[in-house]
Amino acid sequence: MTVFDSKYVNIEKIADGVYVSVALSATTGSNSTIVDVGEQVLVVDTHMTPTGAAEVRRAAEQLTGKSVSYVLITHNHFDHVMGNQIYHETPIISTPATRDLIAERIPGRIQDFHENQIPTLEQQLSELQEKLSTADDSERADLQLQILDAEVFLKDAPTAEMHLPSITFENKLVWHGSKRRAEFIHMGIGHSGSDSILWLPDDAIAILADLLVVGYTPYMHDGDVANWLRMLEQIEAMNPKIVVPGHGPVATLTAFADMREHLNGAV
Repeated sequence: MTVFDSKYVNIEKIADGVYVSVALSATTGSNSTIVDVGEQVLVVDTHMTPTGAAEVRRAAEQLTGKSVSYVLITHNHFDHVMGNQIYHETPIISTPATRDLIAERIPGRIQDFHENQIPTLEQQLSELQEKLSTADDSERADLQLQILDAEVFLKDAPTAEMHLPSITFENKLVWHGSKRRAEFIHMGIGHSGSDSILWLPDDAIAILADLLVVGYTPYMHDGDVANWLRMLEQIEAMNPKIVVPGHGPVATLTAFADMREHLNGAV
């Protein structure tokens, strides 16, 4: 059930003080999660655009009554980190490897977007608006979403910048809050060059980023698939009741079967 009014994000409550922004379009790109541990509020990943990230920050403040205390970055891929710049005054946490990979890759991604994608988006926006003017009811919703995405990218692109994590950790970082404990755990090289998850043991909720995707084909060209499969076994042994994927709807461990099928095909 949606608990926050926004045209950019769809915020769902999955436990008391735990909310997931399930990506609906390219404006958000990947899922983001808000966790109220009691005295502090954590946000996991920052979507693909500053606009999407700003909406999640606004939702966190409205739903918890507190400012975001820390931002946790699970891995370096651009669809999880391009909203970092919204959190200039908030500590951002990742592993050292994730920080290094962001520094290495994100500037080139921003440059490519400016040089190659913005002109295409401008033409695409014009074509979409023309299509919308003659579209029937069955087409309008999808076209309006595509137009919204193009408008957001064109708005955000001129001010897009890399914003690196300011705190790094090696193995595990734990918050002992009055509402719940939260464990930010480095899993190793799996989906990317460094993957971390957030585990909420009191709720049996695992926030997995792209170690799990639901309804999508996983990207398997930037990590170690054999290690990835072992990570899924480790997560299953934790026995989470709810799993939050990096892409797709909130799920349970039954979603691991499809993931394994994709990954085993690549080993």
